[in-house]
Amino acid sequence: MSFNFSKNIYNPAVTALGYIAKKTTVSNLPSIACIEVTNHCNLNCIICSRRYSDRALGMMDMDLFADVVRQTKNSSRFTWLHLLGEPLLNKNIYDMIKLCKSNSLKVGLSTNATLLNYENSKKLLKTGLDSIVLAFDGVSKETYESVRTGGVFEKVSENIDTFLRLKKEMKKTRPWTVIQTVEINFTESEIEQFKNKWKDKNVDEVLIRKYSTSAGQLEDKDEVALPEHRYLCKQKKDRPPCFLLWNSAVIFWDGKVSTCCHDCVKGRLVFGNLKEDSLANIWNSEKIKKLRQKHLEGKFPSICKDCLEYPLVQPSLGSFAILGFKKMSSKMKTLKQKDQAFVTHAREQEFF
Repeated sequence: MSFNFSKNIYNPAVTALGYIAKKTTVSNLPSIACIEVTNHCNLNCIICSRRYSDRALGMMDMDLFADVVRQTKNSSRFTWLHLLGEPLLNKNIYDMIKLCKSNSLKVGLSTNATLLNYENSKKLLKTGLDSIVLAFDGVSKETYESVRTGGVFEKVSENIDTFLRLKKEMKKTRPWTVIQTVEINFTESEIEQFKNKWKDKNVDEVLIRKYSTSAGQLEDKDEVALPEHRYLCKQKKDRPPCFLLWNSAVIFWDGKVSTCCHDCVKGRLVFGNLKEDSLANIWNSEKIKKLRQKHLEGKFPSICKDCLEYPLVQPSLGSFAILGFKKMSSKMKTLKQKDQAFVTHAREQEFF
């Protein structure tokens, strides 16, 4: 895929300028698209906000998905195909990835790997997928199954090994493969073992991800989180507006549009529906413009006021632009310290 200047440089720059200039009406479309292909899941993980969701369950159909791709293909520099569910449960997932690739979209997904058997691994590796996160918490059966409720340690381990072996045998350099664990009470003692176990395997990155409280919506976060997460968000006068309101579109399986991945729990920040209106119209609707204005005034409504994951640093033009490059890590040294903090936060929250 050739480098697309408009998607990777121009649109992010316009996004940054709109944010920095405190514009509520913007001329850019979202640079990041997170498409929820389903909110069904076959596990009941203790770290997942899905346990508190009251949204209707469903699968995005191909017609709606194709329309989303049509409306985001010229602006989105990265498209994620997961949110509140397990994406491999959608039988159309392989065709969805292929459709993204045929429209020059970089695409990734996160999976619990329970369905990543030989057949599905081979199909997935043939799609052209750019990035995959294999969510696998812990190194022991006891730890894994206490976190990933409903998962079978031996089966998922075998699936991941099969996927990695096939990727090597098929001589695939893509997808960029990340093995991930979330650092919580249950996994803390096994973090170093986790790193050592996977560092010599055929993975591109071993990621120790911070626990997310989903904007403070997880009622049992004190039981699961490490001490640094056991607090309530305190309003700060200098808290910056959330850049997601200028940068990211989150599209639920039924076509509803939000800008925050944490909103997948309740859907409180829905600004419109792609079954009824265009993304361009929704992106500058009165509802989203009012929320941008409230953030600019330091008034954080709804789930925003309780969010523990918001960035404490304000992004600059440099940090937005750097997110458009393929190799962010090699560009990090050119950024100021505050911009490095912003890019790091964006990566941790999967906003890049």
